[in-house]
Amino acid sequence: MAASLVPDRLNEKSELTAIEHEGKQHYVYKEMIRRTQTQLSELGMFSGEVDGEFNDATKQAVVAFQSDRKLPATGLPDQKTMFELMRKSE
Repeated sequence: MAASLVPDRLNEKSELTAIEHEGKQHYVYKEMIRRTQTQLSELGMFSGEVDGEFNDATKQAVVAFQSDRKLPATGLPDQKTMFELMRKSE
């Protein structure tokens, strides 16, 4: 299964952006946010602009996806969420 995720790895440089959650800063590559938005859009959970910006619409879509997959609904694109999101078509 891990081999199927290799094409989804970041191969280019991407700017980091800070996401605040429960008083802590979490740093995520903007390219990963863009990919998250794209995948959520394909699932019909995100209808905003795919721009790599982590805004309220992106957070709400991540929460909806996490809830749907029975993951902790934090709104953060964490490792478990990204793994589930990137293998959505399996």
